[in-house]
Amino acid sequence: MAISERSRILQAAIKAKRAGNSIAALEHFKSLEEQGERWVRSEIGYIYEHGGEGLQRDYSEAFRWYQKALIEDRDEWALVSLARMYVLGRGVSQDYKLARGLYAEAAERGNSVAQFQYAGLLFDGLGGERNREGAIACYEKAARAKNFFAMMVLAAYERSRGRYIKCYALRIEALVIFIAAYVFDRGSPRIRNM
Repeated sequence: MAISERSRILQAAIKAKRAGNSIAALEHFKSLEEQGERWVRSEIGYIYEHGGEGLQRDYSEAFRWYQKALIEDRDEWALVSLARMYVLGRGVSQDYKLARGLYAEAAERGNSVAQFQYAGLLFDGLGGERNREGAIACYEKAARAKNFFAMMVLAAYERSRGRYIKCYALRIEALVIFIAAYVFDRGSPRIRNM
């Protein structure tokens, strides 16, 4: 398949996904996967997990694709997605300990969504001991990567400590990031896998 053909299929997949046409997006992503584009496996899992117009959610199929992406590709989004499934008990038994381990691995790789989610598990003591200092450190890492939610949590933390200037500086920066994401992604802030 020529590079331009792959590009055309990818653009069609993205367009279909944004339009909510999960069936078309799934067909396009599967076509790319069959042509050796292994990175789309997490996208395929995501579509099965969330369903959409004309496509029912299928947690078993989502889990299978995420697991394939993790085992064969060590895909960091597969780590995040599997962890989310274990936290929410989607198609699997709820298991905070396993989710915590998956988020920790993705967080170590620098994934800001994983850092944010891992921080929440640490803070609440889900899946292991409570570690508020470790949680704050994870929120800070995610905030340095411009994770909107981590910035808002840290802003609240700074406010609770009486550090109002830092609180409002974080809130303003987070708001700018949110607006920029909204404008540059044509009305759809990229808040994937939360």
